[in-house]
Amino acid sequence: MPRDDDLLDDLLSRRDLLDQIGRRRAALTVDDVALVLGKALKEQRRAILDHVNRLMRLEQLKKGHNDPKHETHYRTLWRRLDAVESALRRMQRERAR
Repeated sequence: MPRDDDLLDDLLSRRDLLDQIGRRRAALTVDDVALVLGKALKEQRRAILDHVNRLMRLEQLKKGHNDPKHETHYRTLWRRLDAVESALRRMQRERAR
């Protein structure tokens, strides 16, 4: 299903089509055009705000990893993981003997 702004761009690129529609249908008013443009602009604005929101959340996630509390947590986690891996290797060597 095409988005409103894609449809609007397509219609605006075909001025001859708009001229033909205008000649055949005299009931087209400024309010009709404003309604179509208004919907397209609202949709485009919503899409831009959603995109900016995603970018801001990504930036917050990136900044969160530089937090000293998180860094300490990750360092401790990696030390524990390293200790578990060492213990596993030691147990495997002992079992192999």
